Amino acid sequence: ITDNMPNPSIITFLCLNQNEIDNLNGIEKLENIETIHINFNYIDKIPPFFKSLKKLKTFWICDNSLSVLENFPIQLQNLWIANNEIEEIPENFSELINLENLNISGNFISDLKDLYIIGKIKALKRLYLSDINFGENPICQFNNYRKIMIHIFNYVDIIDQVKLTYKEKSIAEKYFI
Repeated sequence: ITDNMPNPSIITFLCLNQNEIDNLNGIEKLENIETIHINFNYIDKIPPFFKSLKKLKTFWICDNSLSVLENFPIQLQNLWIANNEIEEIPENFSELINLENLNISGNFISDLKDLYIIGKIKALKRLYLSDINFGENPICQFNNYRKIMIHIFNYVDIIDQVKLTYKEKSIAEKYFI
């Protein structure tokens, strides 16, 4: 990616959508990168060097082939990984303690344990497991899905593009007593 760039250290924003890219090699040279949009490609894994991108705050990697969530930098604030092949959330995903916005819609999440792992990230403000643009996860078909989501994520402002109301929080709280 960076072979023909004279000074990759000056780049803070990178958009490589729809370029038939199948790996992230070269991005490690972008030491000041803050935002990467690499949607609609063929990327199937995040390499270990990705954790070393110390200034990366926003990473959009929708519509790729990711099946494993790994090697994200801890300071990441915005992660859009919709429409990939993700079936489960690894326990260490909760280490993304600065994550405020997560769109993981259009994947294959189907187990409540995955929600509880994400629920450990208390910085979250917006969470999407269902999104009109990307579709939903199988877990979104559970009975009382929204109540479950509000129960686990009562500190979040928006779930699945809908702002949480005080009334919804009260109803969910009573439902789980």
